[in-house]
Parts: sequence; structure tokens; C-alpha cells
Amino acid sequence: MKKRMQALVYSLWGLITLIFGLGTYKEIYEPGMGFWSGTLTIISATFMTLVALLALSWALLSMERIRNKLLPPSKYKYVNNYTVPCLLILLVSISNTLGSSASAMQGKELGFLSEAEFSDAKRNKIFDTNEYSKYLVEKTAKDKADEERRVVVKAEEDRAAAVESAMRLFDAEKREQVKYLISKDLTEHPELTQQILNEIAAYDKLSMERTSAERAYIDDGVSHKEYMKAIDDSNCRQEMKSNLAPYKAWFDSHDWRPLSEYPDYAVKQEMFQRDRVNYEYLRNKTKVDNIFNKCVFSLIQNIPHLSRTDAKPNVIEDYVPPALKCVQNNGGDYNSCYKWKGV
Repeated sequence: MKKRMQALVYSLWGLITLIFGLGTYKEIYEPGMGFWSGTLTIISATFMTLVALLALSWALLSMERIRNKLLPPSKYKYVNNYTVPCLLILLVSISNTLGSSASAMQGKELGFLSEAEFSDAKRNKIFDTNEYSKYLVEKTAKDKADEERRVVVKAEEDRAAAVESAMRLFDAEKREQVKYLISKDLTEHPELTQQILNEIAAYDKLSMERTSAERAYIDDGVSHKEYMKAIDDSNCRQEMKSNLAPYKAWFDSHDWRPLSEYPDYAVKQEMFQRDRVNYEYLRNKTKVDNIFNKCVFSLIQNIPHLSRTDAKPNVIEDYVPPALKCVQNNGGDYNSCYKWKGV
């Protein structure tokens, strides 16, 4: 196994350095090559080729039959897996040093300011300083564009992860509804959106506050705490109480004795009258509630909020009890629309 590894490693080493060494000979025809730089390049290539031949030879000598024929046992103890790598590394170092010196001379001849600059230009097969300057400008622009793309991609990945994480705050049936909202809000107002989402997460999942906070975010794009504070600091509640007071007083002024105290023949009429009173009170209360909803909706403009193009005040519709609808449809005949003790 050891011999096979020796053959494989040194064969690869030999082939690589042979390709590199033979390729180095071509450099003498490059622009900027003078007598001394060309000479050093040839010597460097020769040393590298010698390294390749020695490495390939040592790979062959790993085969015992060939080694016994070519290398006497008395000399084998001096040529082994310790001395050979040292010799090869030494020759590679000498070759690289000579090649570096030749490259420095070539770069200086072409007008490059430093060996590092010329090495970069040479790697890109550029031998003209003006062409290299143009290349650097293009490379800088390309690197900048690549970096901007990486930043955009990273930001998009982070945003997608944030959206996915935020969606899990909501029940499964709401997630598709909030996916677009969260994505848009994190793009337009990331700090405010994250603040509102953190507030939602802080409430117990089964609490009324959590439900209200979710609705405040989805419908109005506001923090539930900020919205409630704005309402408490406004006159909306006081105006609602003031507007509702006369209707409530009128409602409370009615006689609400138990129906059992009325004679049977008067009960249906009383039930009808009570439904009319309840409906009238609720109809007026609905008006007051809608005024209140408009009042509190206007407060959103005074607190930090997210864009909701379809946001509007909550409008409560009138509700007519089925029995009253029945009376209306029967020309005012309440007897057929109410039941009392089977009558």
C-alpha cells in the first residue's frame, strides 16, 4: 500500500510540474522579455522540468523490480522518501525564485509599478499598462455589482426568513392573508413592523389582547397598545357616552316588568312593543357606535402606522329582528308573528 501511494503521489507531482515547466518555456516569447529575464525564465523552466523528471523517476523506483535494476542497494539508503522530497522542494524553490525575478524584470520593462501588479496582469494575459488600468476599472465595477447583488440576495433571504417566522405568529387560516402584508411591511417599514409583530408575540395566544392586536395589525397596520392609548387620550369615548346617554335614558324609562304579569291577551302586543323599543334603541346605538368608529379610525393618522390602502372605519349594519320583519311583512299583524304559551 505504501509503495502504491508513493507511485501515485510522485506521478501526480511529476505530471503537474512537467506541464508547468514546459509551459514556462513559452513565456520567453511574451512582451517585455529581455536577455536576462528570458535567461532566468529558461533556467526556471529547466529546474521545474528537472523536478518533474525526478518525481516521475522516483514513482517508477517505487516498483521493487525496477529499483533493484536501476539503483544499487548500497545507494538506496541515501535516496529515499526523506531525501527525495527535500531535493524536489529545494529545486521547486529555486525555480520559483528565478521565475519571480524574471517576472519582476519583465514587469518593470513593461512599465508596471510593482511585481504584484504585474503578476495579476499576467494571470489575466495583459501586458499593457493602459489595458490593465481599464481592466482594473471594469473589475472594480464588476466586483461592486457582484457585492450589491450579494447584498440584495442576502437581504431577500433574510426578509423571506423573517416573513416565514412572523407568519407562524398567526393561526394557520390567517397565514396566507398576512403573508403579503408582512412581506410588504418588512420592506417598507421594517422597524415598525417588527415592533408590532413583537407586541403580538408577547400576548398570550388565547387572550383577547392577542386577537385585538392581530386585527389592529391586519386591518389598520397599527400597534394595539399605541392605538388604545390614542383612543384613551382622545374625546371619542366621552363623545360616544354623551351621544348615547339620551337613547339609554329613553330605553331605561320603559316598563320592563316580567311578561308573566301581563294578561295573556296583552302579552303578544307587549312583546311586539318591546322588540320595537329594543330595535329603536339598538338602531340609535348603531349610529353612535359608527360615529365612534369613525372618530377612533381618524386617530390612526396621529400614531405610527403601516400603509393599508383598503383600511376603513368599521361600519355596523342595522339588524332587524326576525319577528319585526314578520310583522312588517304581515301588514302590522303581530299575532301571527309571536308565540306565547302555545297561543
